[in-house]
Amino acid sequence: MVNIELVQGDGLELPFQSSKFDIVINRLADYSLADVHRILKKGGYFIEYGLGPDSDREIVEFFPDRCEEENFFFPEDPNNWKKEVKEKITQFAFCNIKIEDYKCKDYYKDKEEIMDLIEMVPLLKDFNREKDSEKINKIVKKYTKENMDKQLERIRKAYDLTVEQYKKGINSFDEIPEEIRNSSGFKDIIADKGKLNSSAPDIKEYLNPEHRMRFLDAGCCANLANYRLDKWGSTYYGVDIAPALINAMKDFVKHNQISIGGLCEKEITKLPFDDSFFDIAAVIGVLEYCSFGYTKAALSELNRVLKIQSKMVLDIPNLEHPHVNTMFKLEEYLGRPNIPKSRSAFEQILGSLFLVKRVDDSRVMLKYFVKTIK
Repeated sequence: MVNIELVQGDGLELPFQSSKFDIVINRLADYSLADVHRILKKGGYFIEYGLGPDSDREIVEFFPDRCEEENFFFPEDPNNWKKEVKEKITQFAFCNIKIEDYKCKDYYKDKEEIMDLIEMVPLLKDFNREKDSEKINKIVKKYTKENMDKQLERIRKAYDLTVEQYKKGINSFDEIPEEIRNSSGFKDIIADKGKLNSSAPDIKEYLNPEHRMRFLDAGCCANLANYRLDKWGSTYYGVDIAPALINAMKDFVKHNQISIGGLCEKEITKLPFDDSFFDIAAVIGVLEYCSFGYTKAALSELNRVLKIQSKMVLDIPNLEHPHVNTMFKLEEYLGRPNIPKSRSAFEQILGSLFLVKRVDDSRVMLKYFVKTIK
């Protein structure tokens, strides 16, 4: 690419002439504010993605006396840490300073992932995998199962709330703050919803539902009522963790005298179906809420209940899309925080259970069209 130049240098002594750049970005790397100011043009922008006071707090919790302090952010006054950061930056003649505090929870795939992180950064002094194994096990136990249980409860409550609001004639999207409405790509995300939901034309075309096929809608939400998936020709089964949603869909079935396979309140890691029960499946708008370990368990369970060579469509957030952070802010506002997963890590576990026939990476959600392999 002709518009990219890679230069080796030291972040503390940047190898560039003064007033060279309009924008400078730093992500979790050592740098000198004075040197950043030097290489920026007048009126230029500096954007930093750095550590907040809550970063890696689970490590601090279990190893409070062994933290490599330079790789954490320990403010002098935790209640006024933003003021502390601003004062530091204004010393170098920066102005119009804005700080966004993005709260997130850490979800670890397994014990090895935590130890790799500790060694790579490094986060701890004198870390020894064998000697520190007991404490690492405690972190895994607390910050995988406990965090995911809390996450599921958040998601459950958020979707149950949508049912209550619907009954009262309230549209939660009407109350979205201007800050989010004015974010980059918000209008595009809303306009694209028809191509991202479970009834999108490319999903139906790939699954090719037919009579006598059993169709699993995992994380079904209100898809049955919104998109009339019972009219696809296949026999519809819906599963969701939100009891109010499931009850609302059962009322819809009864009121409209619809014939379906069933609706049940269950997690997608504990599906109440026999092995090789389904012919086709969709898992749309679901896995973004799940930790890596939970996602792995869900994919294994989906593989179990699907027949060999069955087709399935599923999606996760596209971290390379320019509007993904706007989507994350919207979901957070709606009480449904996302847990980002790297594409390569996700595809590694997906590929061990399914044959990936096609991937659509053109939108804010990565959409996978797969077949089961047993």
